[in-house]
Amino acid sequence: MNEQKSAPKQPQFHPGSRAGRSALLGRASRKESRPLRSVAGILALLMSAWVGGCATFQPVQPREAAAGAQVRVHLTTEGRIFLEEQGGRPQSSVEGLIEEVRDERILLRIPWARRQDGLRGEALQQQFWFEPRYIQGIELRQPDRRRAGLAMAGAGVAVAIAVGVVFGRLVDRVGCPGITDGPLQGC
Repeated sequence: MNEQKSAPKQPQFHPGSRAGRSALLGRASRKESRPLRSVAGILALLMSAWVGGCATFQPVQPREAAAGAQVRVHLTTEGRIFLEEQGGRPQSSVEGLIEEVRDERILLRIPWARRQDGLRGEALQQQFWFEPRYIQGIELRQPDRRRAGLAMAGAGVAVAIAVGVVFGRLVDRVGCPGITDGPLQGC
């Protein structure tokens, strides 16, 4: 007759398990968070397209290129050999920043190598004098407002979708206090 009522058993989870952390912190299950991950992926894709695709390259004469301009230089065979001899990989064109223009020669700073420090990578740059015989053509990098506008509109739509998904999840969890009748009854 000395029966003691025991407390209901709490589920036991391994301390480092994802299920344990989610249960302890009241987080949504993996299945519930998939729409948010999809929205985050869409946002990341749109932002990378925005950063990388909002400029075009317009051909210019080598004498029109000025210091401080971002350019793409198309190399002759001699120019390709020059870069390979300097330790670079074979490539038909390079993109970089014009540091100086002197006597039809161009001092160009280009990404040369990549140093990885943990998860953070850093582009190492090198400067080279390109003589006219190394240059087949030059294209000047110019902003493209149309692409930037489309990317911004796409990012805005993605943000609106994300806000809608988050708000929908919040309404599902909390409910709609104060609404007792009408088409939204019970949310």
